[in-house]
Amino acid sequence: MPSSGKKAYKGVSSDTNSQNDEVWYQTTNGWICMGCTCLLIVIFIIVQIISRITNWIEETNEEREIIDSRNTTISTHVIDHETGHYYDCTPDEPCIFECPYIKSNLHRNPDDCEYDDWMDIWIIVLKVLGCIIGLHLVCCLCGCGMYKKKQENG
Repeated sequence: MPSSGKKAYKGVSSDTNSQNDEVWYQTTNGWICMGCTCLLIVIFIIVQIISRITNWIEETNEEREIIDSRNTTISTHVIDHETGHYYDCTPDEPCIFECPYIKSNLHRNPDDCEYDDWMDIWIIVLKVLGCIIGLHLVCCLCGCGMYKKKQENG
């Protein structure tokens, strides 16, 4: 027959605010530890992103150096704009030049000398993001704009 009285449980405390029952993440040191861990993870991710971007830029520059060292032919009459020399290149007897010479002196850009990467656009995007982050950090450190209002209200 069931009893109508309250049952007592062994090992269970009725006081939920007891210091003895506090687990590690409820202490101040636990919160500091979790915060530091999160900060280290964020720093690690940022370092990895910067490392991968740097490696990509180095690899792309190496590929561009290979393209710049190529020789290519031109089969039309061209003038060297730096020296004024006239080259009589024809489809039967094409002239052979290196890509940097063609770009700088002949003001042409043959298909063999074109870069097939988007590095110029990505460099611009990275510079804009860098400026935005730098401006954000300066505003945070100086306490200007909306950051000043947060400090006054807080």
